[in-house]
Amino acid sequence: MAVNTIAFPVAARQNTNDGSTAYGKWFIVPYWPETLTLRGLIERVAFDQSVYSRDIVEGVIQKLTTVMVELLKSGQPVKWDGLGTFTPNITSKGVNQVKNVSVDQIEGVRINFIPENAKGEELTSKKFKDLCTFEVLGYLVSTNIGTQQKPKYQRVLYPIDYQASGSGNNGGSSQSGGTSGGTTGGTTGGDNGGNSGGGDNGGGSGDDDMDQN
Repeated sequence: MAVNTIAFPVAARQNTNDGSTAYGKWFIVPYWPETLTLRGLIERVAFDQSVYSRDIVEGVIQKLTTVMVELLKSGQPVKWDGLGTFTPNITSKGVNQVKNVSVDQIEGVRINFIPENAKGEELTSKKFKDLCTFEVLGYLVSTNIGTQQKPKYQRVLYPIDYQASGSGNNGGSSQSGGTSGGTTGGTTGGDNGGNSGGGDNGGGSGDDDMDQN
């Protein structure tokens, strides 16, 4: 059964970092209203592959998750063909002499993911872009709804042809969207850095990438 194509939602976001050479330019960023949960993934697989019942799909995915976690806990990298490789890595403190080495030095274990880059299955950069269908939903404006001491940024999505002039009924406040304003954005917001990625501090590709646009 063919999988239905779902558009990749994106939005425009302006670089507001006046110290950047890309200040004032608009960049395309992902627009993520919410993160798909395991239950949502199960529903998606069951919907697309209706030959399998929801219970079977749920059992397989939950078992796969359990086994992958057990393998990673034992230090075993796991390659998921067509997706990428999950690899456990250790962060530790250093000691001056090898005779003092012990597991007590270990501070944490991080799971790194490397996208598939085999020929014909590349999931990186331009190759993956060619697999996506994008849809521009509008442009994002971030407003601090907290205080200067404890800032809390909330994004508002406006149509491209809408000119926001502030908060309230004209521009749409970040809390309500205003009478003519936009809709509250998702989880990738933030506005301190003005870069093209998500996160509360701007995140993303950084000024070097922005300069190239």
